[in-house]
Amino acid sequence: MLGDAAFGWRRLRKNKVTSAAAVLSLALAIGACTSAFRLIDALLLRPLPVAHPERLYGLTRQHLTYDGWEYGQFTRMRDAVTTQAALIAISNSEIVDLTYGFDYEKGQVQYVSGCMFDAFGLRPVAGRLLTENDDLRPGAHPVAVLSHD
Repeated sequence: MLGDAAFGWRRLRKNKVTSAAAVLSLALAIGACTSAFRLIDALLLRPLPVAHPERLYGLTRQHLTYDGWEYGQFTRMRDAVTTQAALIAISNSEIVDLTYGFDYEKGQVQYVSGCMFDAFGLRPVAGRLLTENDDLRPGAHPVAVLSHD
């Protein structure tokens, strides 16, 4: 067995270009497989970082041009199911120009109802998250929650 390994090393040293190509292709293949596994792990295998993800349901209404509900309809439905479930409003995300002082950059913006973070069981790293009090009057006191992204 030791002789077979020595023979293999001699052949690799003799054909340096072929050996380098083989090692490089193996490194690329291992890197690609590792990246694919990390993506699958993050999207499919790891559970959602929310409390009780098995109890999440989506409710949508399709219009000809967009999928949406009016705020009044949302509040009536939310108030009707308070004992059975937590109804959460989440908009589609969109890329917009964000400004802070004299700086601006592009960022993704998504509007959510105030009870979303509490219903998901999420806690902030710093500061505070939205609460149900933020939903009392639309636009009364705008609040933003920043993610790590």
